[in-house]
Amino acid sequence: MRNVIAYIVAPNYQALHISGLKPEEVLHIGDSLTNDIIGAHNAGIRAAWINRRNKPATQHCTPDYIVVCLIELIPLLTKAEQGLK
Repeated sequence: MRNVIAYIVAPNYQALHISGLKPEEVLHIGDSLTNDIIGAHNAGIRAAWINRRNKPATQHCTPDYIVVCLIELIPLLTKAEQGLK
């Protein structure tokens, strides 16, 4: 299990290191609760879940934002750019 967690978190840490951004300055966007949302949260990054199939979120994984299509991300990214949550 440790190897799986390291695999999920490592790319997020690498991206932060390369970009010079802090976790609170980043919004991870993905369609997998396990790979995207949990991985982002483990790295201290907020996460938006693209839930195209209206699947229920699990109790152990709660995305910061849930959208059903990419167009719904525009207001979230605009708010993030303005420093709002």
